[in-house]
Amino acid sequence: MKIKRIIPALTILNGDLVKTQKFDQLNYNYIGDVLNSVRIFNDKEAEEIIITDIGSTINNSEPNFELIKKISSTARMPITYGGGIKNIYQAKKIISYGVEKISISSKLFKNFEFLKELNTEFGTQSISVTIDIKKVNNEYFIYINNGKLNTQIRPEDFIEGIYGYAGELIINNIDNDGMMNGIDENYIETIYKKIKIPLVVMGGIGSILEVSKIFRKFDIIGVACGSLFIYKGINKAVLINYPKKEILSNLDQ
Repeated sequence: MKIKRIIPALTILNGDLVKTQKFDQLNYNYIGDVLNSVRIFNDKEAEEIIITDIGSTINNSEPNFELIKKISSTARMPITYGGGIKNIYQAKKIISYGVEKISISSKLFKNFEFLKELNTEFGTQSISVTIDIKKVNNEYFIYINNGKLNTQIRPEDFIEGIYGYAGELIINNIDNDGMMNGIDENYIETIYKKIKIPLVVMGGIGSILEVSKIFRKFDIIGVACGSLFIYKGINKAVLINYPKKEILSNLDQ
């Protein structure tokens, strides 16, 4: 039986923890200090965490190595880090800090050989591929550069190419990012029929009950949530939270 995972997903911009809606980097909510948030997830015994630095992509800059190092030394759970990774040297440096997995996205569509190089260096267990999708005329397409550029590639046509090179696929739905209005099960259906590696889905999750529904319907191993673990209540007051172990153990029942 596959172990189901529910994963906090944190977004960093210019060193701060932020939350976007529909990938809008101009209108985002400042959440606070990312290290304090990681400490809270430590206390709440989160099983793992996904960190994405959107600023590195927006600014075409190197990853914030000093911040990554601090996050890794603070976290007591495995970390997947993505954002600004453009070469093997950067990836090695991040892995050397104790980050368990690195995630690549936009770079993959500019140089697919980079994924092969990463696989040769680290193996599939240390590599996640993240794709951001958006619905256009009732079809899903992969977008890059923080949701700005449509690659004209359908996710179901793309995923077979990463088998043997990446150990995990993370799919984020741009239309539902930060909205908490429910995940789009249609895109999961589309990918689920073809996926052969572990799958993590995110974008729109509004409740733990919805996570439970996804786990019961699909034999996927991960649901990642941003707003659900950052906000509380209908007014979305900032309150870092995470379900208790007894709730997690019953999610797929």
